[in-house]
Amino acid sequence: MICLDDVWKSYDGRPALRGVTLHIDPGEAVLLTGPSGAGKSTLLRLVYMAEYADAGEVTVAGRSLGRLRRSSIPYVRRNIGVVFQDFRLMPERTALENVAVSAEVLALPRKEVLARARAALEAVGFDEDVNRPVRVLSGGLQQRVAIARALCGDPPILLGDEPTGNLDPSRAQEVLELLEAIRSRGTTLLVATHDPTVVAFGMAHGWRRAELQDGQIIAGGRPARELLAQSEANAGIAVGPLGEAETAPLRRDSASGRPALVTAERSLDLPIEVDTSAVEEIRGHP
Repeated sequence: MICLDDVWKSYDGRPALRGVTLHIDPGEAVLLTGPSGAGKSTLLRLVYMAEYADAGEVTVAGRSLGRLRRSSIPYVRRNIGVVFQDFRLMPERTALENVAVSAEVLALPRKEVLARARAALEAVGFDEDVNRPVRVLSGGLQQRVAIARALCGDPPILLGDEPTGNLDPSRAQEVLELLEAIRSRGTTLLVATHDPTVVAFGMAHGWRRAELQDGQIIAGGRPARELLAQSEANAGIAVGPLGEAETAPLRRDSASGRPALVTAERSLDLPIEVDTSAVEEIRGHP
């Protein structure tokens, strides 16, 4: 669904992203973590095409963004909803008008645009008067409006750039629970954050963590299925599902030189146990 392969991006000669590879499966939720200045917002901007990579390839919903014709960009963007830390709403307009904006670009009849906007607000639990200007709403309600706007076009991908950054803890928890509900319906989720509370919530709900540092992914760049397949290929053995035993010589990972099972254990961050009851020979000795 989202793939960045060896992506580079610089500003005034200073690299913001350096050889980033990040793969996200359809329906997967990924936390993009790292300190301020690590490159999180830059990476998101490349995904929603606010900017373009200097080198490498960014693919979204099967389309290589660097190869798109200009006329195709709006159609690809319809696959992506974005939620920002500062909401980016039109303060004098109503909640309904703010959400309707994202459906108006689809050139739908006005009646359908408003119906979609109302449905999106209902889906995020917005139970206030939809005709109130958003400037009078609390931060938590404004973020619900922003999420409804991002979802109004029914995109398969939702990006969040520090979506709880301007909220108090109770409102932040509400937004996180809302994002989890959205993910559980099959939406692919990529959330950039440096907030330990957000990280803890995501990890508790099975979200993958990809960590950025100095513009490089240092952990969690690939789904577990890819890492497992890579470990199998490097080791030349098949690793069976949990609970199934495999009998094969213990080999070394051709890339790292470490024993293959060590590579798999570190890459997947999972404990791997070896049943020694059937070991017949160690270093040539019975």
